[in-house]
Amino acid sequence: MAPAASRILISRIPCGETRALSHQKVLWLLLAGFVALTFALSVLNPIWEAPDEPAHFQYVQLLAQRHQLPTLNEDLPGLTAADRQELHQPPLFYLLAAPLVLPVNLNSNPSWLLNPYFTWPNHPLRNGIAVHMVAEQWPFHGQVLGVHLMRLTSVLLGAATVLVVYLIAVHIGLGSAFALLGASIAALTPAFFISSSAIDNDNAAILCSSVTLLSALVTLRQKRRQWLGFASFGACTGLALLSKNDALFLLPVGALLAAVVAIRDCLGLSSWYAVKRAALH
Repeated sequence: MAPAASRILISRIPCGETRALSHQKVLWLLLAGFVALTFALSVLNPIWEAPDEPAHFQYVQLLAQRHQLPTLNEDLPGLTAADRQELHQPPLFYLLAAPLVLPVNLNSNPSWLLNPYFTWPNHPLRNGIAVHMVAEQWPFHGQVLGVHLMRLTSVLLGAATVLVVYLIAVHIGLGSAFALLGASIAALTPAFFISSSAIDNDNAAILCSSVTLLSALVTLRQKRRQWLGFASFGACTGLALLSKNDALFLLPVGALLAAVVAIRDCLGLSSWYAVKRAALH
């Protein structure tokens, strides 16, 4: 009787709700898989072997130790003479990473040695920019632990971005299945995947920019209290600009959003028709 009763209850669940539940499970599996894989890459990839990682590390270390923002005149050590400093970058990513390493002595257990054979033709050590020592092995301590904690910040920011990409697709009205496809493409994009496993301020900029675009879509759907939508868009744009200067592209997006809402409200058009009208003019 119990199995028969359960079958009756399941049969009464609308097909759309059952499909939505399955899509949610797939989404959480996708996010869990993304976190697991990017975390594994962050642990397995030797430290300093991601682009500009030494300079990003120095920025976070300065914040964690001095508890103040740097000036452009700071002369931070680089792993190579060609290392560019990242002190000109907005501070949001570094402010997010710094609290994780506050309990860590970043000056202990150092592994900071340039590989003199980097890029030498046919040399067995030509592929690594740094010499990787026993200090980098598990269990992590000091400077090495700090690097992996900073990388963990990127892992979490990347996972949040994948979730926001899913929500953007849902708000466009493309359905959960298409939203899962979009989130999967974002998660498996090689450059984004690798960036999410390294110390890189791009991860904060990508997340904040994605949330800004999501807030724009939510604003387009609103009929009342539109000022809340514009306030949200402005706040998210500000956070994106605090992540990276490249987020300046969001300013014309805000102007387009205001034009679309104005056309929609004045002419009584649908949001998407208003978007086309604003784009044509």
